Amino acid sequence: MKIANAAAVIGLITGLWTAWNNWVLSTFPHIPCDSNLCATANPFYVVITTSLLGVVLIISSVTTFVGPKVVLYLSAILSILIAVTSVLIFELGIINSTYFLATLALSIISAFSSILAARSKVRLPTGSHPMDLPVFG
Repeated sequence: MKIANAAAVIGLITGLWTAWNNWVLSTFPHIPCDSNLCATANPFYVVITTSLLGVVLIISSVTTFVGPKVVLYLSAILSILIAVTSVLIFELGIINSTYFLATLALSIISAFSSILAARSKVRLPTGSHPMDLPVFG
């Protein structure tokens, strides 16, 4: 369970980082776009979508603390989607490499830790197994 809590904290940090940075970007009156991709991908919608992915990641990370471990798979998928949209935002020329690398690193670490936590099994030591109780009589 400690791995799941660590994955939830990492997901929470990633979601907060992503949501905050992209929300700040979306409040600019004009989002600069220095790429040929601007004709096919509207920078404002890409930034808002990434910000919303961060908010959903925050919700799923908080749910991981009290909910089932299956939610960790959702956190992993959201982290991968954040990484993909962050690459698109970087290719559009909206953010600099420092914010891009930080977001990419956080989202990859969050995805791997969520998958690791979702696949981990709780194992009881043999001495703590309920069938190993002493028999009196």
